[in-house]
Amino acid sequence: MKKPKKPERTAPPDRIQAQLEYDSADLPLPEGARTRDVLSRRLLFRAGSRYLDVSMERDPGTDHRVLVGQVSDADRPDEDAGGLAAAVQAPEGCLAQAESDPLGEFQVEHRPARPMVLSLRVSDREVIEVPLDRRMTKRIDKDAN
Repeated sequence: MKKPKKPERTAPPDRIQAQLEYDSADLPLPEGARTRDVLSRRLLFRAGSRYLDVSMERDPGTDHRVLVGQVSDADRPDEDAGGLAAAVQAPEGCLAQAESDPLGEFQVEHRPARPMVLSLRVSDREVIEVPLDRRMTKRIDKDAN
């Protein structure tokens, strides 16, 4: 009698930390302005040849946040980027998740938590991670109150 085959173990995906390339909060204030009225923030991250353009917004009148993003690959600009899993994670688990459209665009509504990570599964073997740390979210929270 044959022994049943053991299921193959698949290696966990590589977790790639995206690097911040641009942050709209780093732009200088217009001349004469003392403060910045910020309800949204634009961020651009890079992970290898992939770029992740993210807008983080505070939903006025609520404690919810809206994260809108688009992923693109500079090496394969015409590639269909649909069906990528995007999730906002916190220590207590997944706060929200969405799937990208064919252009790589996605939108995730979530409640604030600290710390948070945006994870984007770009293949069976790769997950891009973007830490949404206090530095990246504090101005939205502070300036909106």
